[in-house]
Amino acid sequence: MLGVMFSGRRPVAKDARGNFFIDRDGPMFRYVLNFLRSSKLNLPDNFQEFDQLTEEADFYQIPPLIDALNKLKLTRTVARNGRNQVIRLTLDRDRHGLETLLTVFAEKHILQEIFKGHDCISSPLAFSFDKEQADSSTTAILQEITNYGFEVMTSLSHPDEDKSINEWFFLRKR
Repeated sequence: MLGVMFSGRRPVAKDARGNFFIDRDGPMFRYVLNFLRSSKLNLPDNFQEFDQLTEEADFYQIPPLIDALNKLKLTRTVARNGRNQVIRLTLDRDRHGLETLLTVFAEKHILQEIFKGHDCISSPLAFSFDKEQADSSTTAILQEITNYGFEVMTSLSHPDEDKSINEWFFLRKR
């Protein structure tokens, strides 16, 4: 449409100063223009006006923009309607701190996503550490989980005479 408008094959409205006048949604046109420049759809994460932007893309007759909008809208709808993902991490230490067992409970695909280099054939995934490795390794695993968008929702501690058990529950919203 823009090409047709400026080719001279179709009359285009101009304002009093001779500037081209297109009576459309100015804020939406910024996204149209960005798409025309880069052939990529770059919208803010909180963008909600898909129908309005699709109308603009239709007005300007830009099928690739319409397709990109439809795909992004579908992706965001699936993500919004998807299930939240949960990880339960249990740290079991003997009374003397000589042996630490760290167990990660999650769906298999989540374990495979986060712990790529480990054998994630089934859930749970267990790590065993000696006294020297326990704290730094546990901290590294906790950090890795948060690096993948999980947030700590709650933590519990169960101390007794022979051992202590700490649990963390992480949530990633989908």
